[in-house]
Amino acid sequence: MNRIYCLVLVSILLSGCPATFNGLLKNESGHKIVVVPPFKTEFSWVIKSGAEEKIRWYQECITIKGPSGIQYFSGWPIPDNVIRRGIFSSSFEVVYKNSELFFKSKEGQLNKITEVNACNA
Repeated sequence: MNRIYCLVLVSILLSGCPATFNGLLKNESGHKIVVVPPFKTEFSWVIKSGAEEKIRWYQECITIKGPSGIQYFSGWPIPDNVIRRGIFSSSFEVVYKNSELFFKSKEGQLNKITEVNACNA
């Protein structure tokens, strides 16, 4: 009986956990790109041309380094028609091409992500 109470308690507590978002970023540009987290770290995602990588989606700002320099994109809002909901995290597809970043809808349509001048510190 105690196990049932523990299970119910854990289930109730987990329901309030914030969702994490993972983006499957496909690089359709002709060069490699580097996706940099919005905090100081040595880690970043290097994605070769034609490759795709699962990245942690930072909703404040997405920073991409390419041969033409650094670009910043607004990570929010995420359209409902792109999200694939999971139990503990949600995911979606993102495409980088022609120096632009797009959400890819479940139907395959590309929705442009707004480029911003800089990330807020």
